[in-house]
Amino acid sequence: MKHKTFYFDDGNIILRVKKDATDSHVLFRVHQSVLKLHSSTLASILTIPPPAIGSASRELIDGCDVIDMHDPYQDMEKLISLLYGKPAPAYKRLTQQSFDYFAPVIRLSDKYGISHLFEKYISHVVEGWPKTLGEWKSFDEEVKQITQQAKISKASENLSVVHPACMIRIAEDYSQSTILPAAYYDLSRLPQGIRKTDGTHNTGTSFSTKPSLRSPELETLYSGQYAMRRYLIELAVTPRSILSTWPISPISKHKVNDQPGTPRQCQPSEWCDPSAPDPPKVS
Repeated sequence: MKHKTFYFDDGNIILRVKKDATDSHVLFRVHQSVLKLHSSTLASILTIPPPAIGSASRELIDGCDVIDMHDPYQDMEKLISLLYGKPAPAYKRLTQQSFDYFAPVIRLSDKYGISHLFEKYISHVVEGWPKTLGEWKSFDEEVKQITQQAKISKASENLSVVHPACMIRIAEDYSQSTILPAAYYDLSRLPQGIRKTDGTHNTGTSFSTKPSLRSPELETLYSGQYAMRRYLIELAVTPRSILSTWPISPISKHKVNDQPGTPRQCQPSEWCDPSAPDPPKVS
């Protein structure tokens, strides 16, 4: 079946893509010059001389050589449309819908050496994810706004927050390690990987995309969850007299410095009612 848009009469190469499990195919008749201009990998493939005409190993359709592409049809359609200048949908920060559109483009542009598309859309996808503790608060507020908007519009399937496991997959596969701490922490807050549309977390509403993590990534996730639980338990049983000696966080909103940039020690009032008794010691 010829693609209804990308089957040009003057095209000189046909990309054949399997459409579905029924073994039907879609033919993209495109221009070698366009592929070579954008893709270093396809440019190398197209420099290989084809077999002689009449050879059993050479297939021609409408006088054009055929290359079988082993990529999902919808992903290849997106890529070709971008190569021919069709505008991509407006990117909506931190939404699963934008991620689902651009993630396949990132994968194929990396696979076929289309650097300008890869660099453009990888930056879109990771945009907004906090890279420091100080950026976390604004991220959390933006997530709440998206989920609240989805609830109000009753369009949770059309507007949802990107699953943090999706971001872990992107970060691990394409060396975006600066977003990994935030993505792992966000995932650790979601019981069974679920976020409700009102911004709370439980098992009531599933994401539109159900990503999976590899064994090393699951190990990192579970180790981090275990470390956080241990820390919270330690915090709960530590006497208040000891807590008051802990150094205050440099980003604490309660920090008051005698000299700018110099953190002071936490005061008991910042942790608790100083008149309350210490909790019993755990033996």
